Amino acid sequence: MIQLYTDGSFVKEDANQKRAHGGCFIYWRDKNNEPQMKQYHFTCRNSTYASSRNVSGELLAVVQGLKRVVELCDPDEILLTYDYEGVGKWANGQWKTNKGLTIGYAKMMRDFVIAHPNYPIKWRWVHGHDGDIGNEYADKCATVRDETSARNNDVEWIDEDPKFC
Repeated sequence: MIQLYTDGSFVKEDANQKRAHGGCFIYWRDKNNEPQMKQYHFTCRNSTYASSRNVSGELLAVVQGLKRVVELCDPDEILLTYDYEGVGKWANGQWKTNKGLTIGYAKMMRDFVIAHPNYPIKWRWVHGHDGDIGNEYADKCATVRDETSARNNDVEWIDEDPKFC
């Protein structure tokens, strides 16, 4: 099993700069049962996403995090842990999707499940800032604001738009 922790972030300057931030922390064991970890920060420059504040970052982290999981290893199961309730509820159809962002996200999740039927996702919601160590790492990754501080914190910086809508 691979563990993917995701989080989003928003500060006032992000709205002015039309960007969204997300982060993820990935933990797994390799073929030799050795623990492996990767941390990523995702930035997306898109005014549509920025207007949804931290929600955009939350969804960005899930989509980009799953992409990284597939690149890193061949998991038998993905435990996706998040602290914004909509992450799982939009993906599983429990919440109505009525904005381009959430409609696009739900479609991307359906497409991921179809494209990767051997990678079942187990969705796990946790309270943010409540001591879950993986969630704290994801939060740290999401709040990095420039490439230099990302490198200094051993976080890989990725700047791309997943085109939700």
